[in-house]
Amino acid sequence: MSLLVTNYFKSQLTSLRYPADEIQYSLNYCQGDGMLFTGQLYAEDINAVADRLTNGTKKPLSNVL
Repeated sequence: MSLLVTNYFKSQLTSLRYPADEIQYSLNYCQGDGMLFTGQLYAEDINAVADRLTNGTKKPLSNVL
């Protein structure tokens, strides 16, 4: 189950240009549940994320690159 969850979130994060080198999460069904993802952001990724967050757009990766 944990590999399925990790792969799902890695796919979602990378499709939105967020880093997903390491993913940790806690799903104990309480207020302390959460997720941590780490990695490197490059200039083109930062620009794509900033544009999406400020303009509310989700551009396909083929249009961003």
